[in-house]
Amino acid sequence: MQVIYDGSFEGFLCIVYEYYYTKLRPNTIKKAHNHGLFDEDVYEIQTDLNRAQKVLNGIKKHFTINHYQAILSVFSCDSIDFEKTLFEYIIMGFRDKNALYNLHVKGVRDVEKWRKAYGRELHRWCGFVRFKELDNGVMYAQFEPKFSLLTPLGKHFSKRLGNHKFILYDSLRRLALLNFDGKMSLQNVHEVCAPPLAAHEGEVSSLWRTFFEHVAIKERLNPSLQQQLVPLRCQGFMNEFEGLHVRGDSKIWEDSTFLHKGQGLQPSKKSIAFNKSTL
Repeated sequence: MQVIYDGSFEGFLCIVYEYYYTKLRPNTIKKAHNHGLFDEDVYEIQTDLNRAQKVLNGIKKHFTINHYQAILSVFSCDSIDFEKTLFEYIIMGFRDKNALYNLHVKGVRDVEKWRKAYGRELHRWCGFVRFKELDNGVMYAQFEPKFSLLTPLGKHFSKRLGNHKFILYDSLRRLALLNFDGKMSLQNVHEVCAPPLAAHEGEVSSLWRTFFEHVAIKERLNPSLQQQLVPLRCQGFMNEFEGLHVRGDSKIWEDSTFLHKGQGLQPSKKSIAFNKSTL
């Protein structure tokens, strides 16, 4: 049987719930928007927050904190088909939590591999995100990570930037994290109109690029190593390499209006757009 769910963590936990209470035995698990139109024998999970909370409480009670964090990390690896493996990992942990230490099991190895990949990607973007100040004082950064990183990056930069308002825009997923007045919210974005930068931003960026160029030792230049440590997909969003690469998403810079809706850290159902008059 092919099981589909709405793509949320709560919806995924409801699959675990139905495994125990309705004897659901999925052969494959997919997000609703990924399954084929003519797929047969498809069962759609209805997300129930009470059921999801019950499973979550069970995970927190029976799993170690490291295994619980591994589950959260792997679920954020949205560019990977992790659902069936993570589902079996959770079921295995409920049966015997010590089995989750057995790296001879392929599912355990895969979860550990994806957890490490997620940690590396998060660590990379904590250092590579580059903010630019808009003319209204809001700090704005655009990037395209492999995995869904907005929430942990938002928490990281809320500590680094203090009371500054900032926007993190994941242009690959069309999601933005807004941190205004100490409150964070995730918003779906349908298009972006880049507001003008602060008057001094061009000078600051130029000074930073000048420092970047002069601190380098020409005799020790190693482009291959640089590309290994700072992948090309990251360089396109960094001031140091500005003008050297073409950014992937150029069609989003269109006139639009900004609707600030939604609460918490779940994406609102209503899409928003950015422009100067509404930030």
